[in-house]
Parts: sequence; C-alpha cells; structure tokens
Amino acid sequence: MRRGGRLSILCRGNKIVIHGGRLSMSFHGDGVGCDCGNHSLSCEILFDDVFCDCEEGYTPRFGKCEECVCGDRSVFCSFKANGEKDCHCVQDYKQAGDDCLECTCEDPLRSCSFDAQNNKVCSCRFGYYEIYGKCYECDCGFNSKGCKIGKDGKKVCDCEEDFTQRLNKCVECDCGNKSKDCHYDEEGDKICLCSRGYGQKNGTCTEICYSDRDCKDGRVCKMAERGDWICDCPTNFTGRQCEKHVLCEKLEPLCSEMGARCLVGDSGAFCRCPFGQTVGLPSGLCEDVCSPDKCLHGTCKPLKLDDVGTTYMCRCDAGYTGKRCEEKIQAGFFTERTAFILLLSSNVGILVLLLGVLYLMCRRRN
Repeated sequence: MRRGGRLSILCRGNKIVIHGGRLSMSFHGDGVGCDCGNHSLSCEILFDDVFCDCEEGYTPRFGKCEECVCGDRSVFCSFKANGEKDCHCVQDYKQAGDDCLECTCEDPLRSCSFDAQNNKVCSCRFGYYEIYGKCYECDCGFNSKGCKIGKDGKKVCDCEEDFTQRLNKCVECDCGNKSKDCHYDEEGDKICLCSRGYGQKNGTCTEICYSDRDCKDGRVCKMAERGDWICDCPTNFTGRQCEKHVLCEKLEPLCSEMGARCLVGDSGAFCRCPFGQTVGLPSGLCEDVCSPDKCLHGTCKPLKLDDVGTTYMCRCDAGYTGKRCEEKIQAGFFTERTAFILLLSSNVGILVLLLGVLYLMCRRRN
C-alpha cells in the first residue's frame, strides 16, 4: 500500500512493517494489521497492545494519532486512559477545558485550579485544611492519606493500613497476632484489644495467667499495665529466665567487656572484677591489683579482701621489708637482732635443762 513518497518494507520475524509517507502499517503473520492513522510515524503491536509514534501536535488516543493542543501556555498535551485531554501547563497556569489559562490565588497557602464548569477555585494547599475560610496547617506525617480539623479544633488523621493516629501523627500500631485492634488514647498510650484468654503486656497481647503455677522460667503471675494478670519476672528482674536485674541492663555490656560481672548491692549496680583485679580510679575499669609498681623489691600476690574486693601482699626479696618492700634492712640491725635471738635461745635451753635435773632429783628421793 502506497500514498506517495518513498515506500519501505521491513521484515521482522513473522511481521511485515510498511512505512511510506504518512502511512505506517504493521502486519503479523496471523494477518492482524496495525494502523495508527494518517498522522502516525510508526505503529507497533506488542503483546496485543498498539503503540503509535505520532507526528508533532498529535498524540495516541485509543490506538489512533489524534490532534492534541492545549494552547500557547502548555508544556505538552496527552490523553488519559479514558480519552480525556490532559494539559500540562506552565507555572501559574492550569487546565481549563482544552486550554491552559492563568490561575493564581492571593493567599500563598492556597492552590488554584478550575472546576468542571471552568470556574477558578482556590483551595488550601496540601498539608493545610480550611476552617471558616482560612487555611490552617494539617499534616499527619508520611503514613497518612489525609488530614482534617474537627469542629472541636482537634486534628483528625486518615492513616494508611496498619497505621493509626497517635497524638498528631500516623504511626505503626501492632499488638501481635492475638490482637483484634490497636489504637492510642488521647495521652498517646497504646491500647490493645486482645483475643479471649490474652491480655496486654508491654504493648503486646500475651496469654493471661491465674496463679504462679501457670508461669515458667522464674516468672510470677502479676498484674500488667491494663489490669490483666500476666506471667512476668519479679520486680526489677528481666531476661528469658528472669536472671537479669534491671539495674544491670545498661552496665552489663561494660562489665562483660572487662571480663567482670554485674552485681547489685545496697548502693546500686557495680562491676565485680575477676580475682586479681580491682576497679581503678578514675577510669572505672578493671585493672590488675599487682601492677609493676606495687612491690618495689619483691613479688606481688593478690589476696581476697571480701566478697567483692581484692587486695595484695608483697613478698619481699632478701634484705628488704615494708608494705611495698621499699625499705632496705641495715646490716648492723640485722647482726644485733641475730645476737639477741641466739642469746634468748640459749637461755631458754639452759632453763629447760635445769628443770629436767630438778625433776630427776625429786624422783630419786621419793
């Protein structure tokens, strides 16, 4: 088929594409044709859909290239899926019927548009809500579908699925797979509507209990935040088996890093260092009790001070004394001391010998 100009025939698999002048047709092997009209540059069929490449000023509409003009103030023109014209206008211009007309509002909080009768309408911009002719900010966050302000002046949020209003924002609300509903009260506290046999604990629907015998892992049956009786750890304890004290939750990582254990005493939580170490000042970390400077002329030996503390003792080298083996023993002092010990020992020996002689003499007389 030819309408003047050069005719070109292309073979693409089982499809024949004909281009010539203002005509572009595509024939498949099954005999189905593709025709986008007199103002098309090419026509393609892909997965039973027709794709038209139209001349300037023309746009595909229901499989044909049709004229699409929105006036001098339009950026481009297209057709919606229902066939209606869609005009994309320059700034401060909006579509009015088949043309782009000037559309501005004096109030910067309002956006301009035209209604079905091409009447200008100034409505509040996105994120604002109109009350008595004025625009007030109304934003419920990224997870909202809409926002309005009630007659009482309070914000009302229309939230996405699995989200609900908490104070003035749409936030996630999940009470677990045993809940029927989840929402927040006016103070922002989570409210769980749980299935039968379950109650709210820490924002989740948990199985209720009737006595301590219903609980395991060191837990006891106690009242939760919404008045339900739930198996929970004793006061100030947490963990899978209620083995952790709440005062140690923040301190435990530091203690573990030093190889220490977190303990709770009358004054609060503290790290108990391994034997041979103590908490150093001002670092607050476990340090060796027997540091190199503890015993100047001797060997340091760690000693257990009490249930939580460790101290040390110095074994001095020969010729040294003092708590840290810092004093050198004088030679003269050493000789006098030795002489005194020898004299005392000899006197004690003589006394024992005399007592023995007297004892034997007494026995012979008897």
